[in-house]
Formats: sequence, structure tokens, C-alpha cells
Amino acid sequence: MRKPARENERGFWPWLFFAGGALAACVALIAAFQLGRLSGGNAGDNAIDELTSAHVRSLMATHLFDVASTDRHTVKPWFEGRIDFGPDVRDFTEAGFPLLGGRLDYLASRPTAALVYRFQQHVINVFEQRALSRAETEARA
Repeated sequence: MRKPARENERGFWPWLFFAGGALAACVALIAAFQLGRLSGGNAGDNAIDELTSAHVRSLMATHLFDVASTDRHTVKPWFEGRIDFGPDVRDFTEAGFPLLGGRLDYLASRPTAALVYRFQQHVINVFEQRALSRAETEARA
């Protein structure tokens, strides 16, 4: 006997939300690791603190985004001339993570693209920076 379609659909959505949350956590951890690797010392803790502080600052003030748009073709061009790379702006609306906009932020004393998404009532900041060249990495050491 086949299950009604509603039961099958309910079984799928929790996994999709879990996968989205896991993806966001992985992105944050990878970014923290990369920032930590570049700044030396007790860098992992410093990078996590810096990412957390940037996220909390965005929620405390009225500076959640500099460009408010659900259109990635509006958000990505806004960063031109403000940072030295084109951020990878994606629309995850179908997966339940609509794009809200973006802003310019600073992490590890470098300009950073902050892309703002929403998951239900939660705000998600995704931070992107250009990878440093070997010469830039050695100059920071």
C-alpha cells in the first residue's frame, strides 16, 4: 500500500532544511579556518570571534545590508568598485533561503562581501573574501 503524497513530502522537507543549515555551518567554519590560517597565532579563535562579531553587529544596527534586493543581478554588480573581486551571489529561494541583499563588511582588516539570506525567521550572513596570493600571505606573516 502506497503512502499518501503528504506523508512523503513531510519526510523530505526536514532533511532539506537540515542540509541547508549544515551547508551554512560548513561555510562559516571554512571561512573561520581560512581567516585563522592567514592571521596566525591563536587564529582559529580570533577568526570565529571576528565572524561572530560581524554577524551580531549586522543584527544590532540598521546595517543588515547596503543593497536590499532579492535579485542577484542587482546585488552582485553593487559590489563592483567596492571590493576587488566579484562575489558568488546565488539565489537559494527554492531551497527556503531567499536572498535579501548584501553589504560591505571588513574581516581580518580586509574588505569582505557579506551576502544576506533568510531562513524562516533567521538571518544568515555569508561572508566572501578574495583568496590572498602567496606574496600577500607572506607579507602578512
